Amino acid sequence: AEAEAGSAQGARWLNATVDQLVCRFGTSAVQATFVSPSLLKCHSPPASEVGGPNVTLSVADNGVDFVAAGVFGYSPAPLVTSVNPSEAFVGQGVSVQLRGVGFRAFDEPSCKFVPIGNGTMSSLEAPAIFVSHHIVECFIRIVAKGSYRVLASNNGLEYGLSSAVFESIDSPFATGLSPQPVHGMDTIVNITGRNFAASELRMS
Repeated sequence: AEAEAGSAQGARWLNATVDQLVCRFGTSAVQATFVSPSLLKCHSPPASEVGGPNVTLSVADNGVDFVAAGVFGYSPAPLVTSVNPSEAFVGQGVSVQLRGVGFRAFDEPSCKFVPIGNGTMSSLEAPAIFVSHHIVECFIRIVAKGSYRVLASNNGLEYGLSSAVFESIDSPFATGLSPQPVHGMDTIVNITGRNFAASELRMS
């Protein structure tokens, strides 16, 4: 959250010590960071701690005397219900579309791919593009095979729940075919190899 001030209050911010600059969300106070004589930044506490969804944001330059800066609103984190496409080959960059509810056009929407059942893999985050209140899109490249829970955030910090799963799979690899040669007739060709799957196989 950001709080702005006029020249008089800004001068007091400039002269205040670090521990005296405080933002208060409702009744919950947090340390503020001085950016300029006209701007403070502070991390908002969880909505559960302030009694949201809308609370008064106040600031103080002495830790005691607070001045109202405005109303700060909380909104639920988005819920992801599906992802399309739902799979890609390992190392393949792909644009995916997340569908759900609660998406908002905030400053830094993002998506996160969280490994399922593998504690050795790290979660991957990527910026998202707001399309509508039910759709966001993001580009992701996953370099490890596995299943990933797909989450979304409106502000790049707080992620909601999800029932969507994305699969990163090995690329198919052909090692041989038979019969060959084929002499200009309709023929069923058998292809041998590795990592074939039943979903959306394409030949070229």
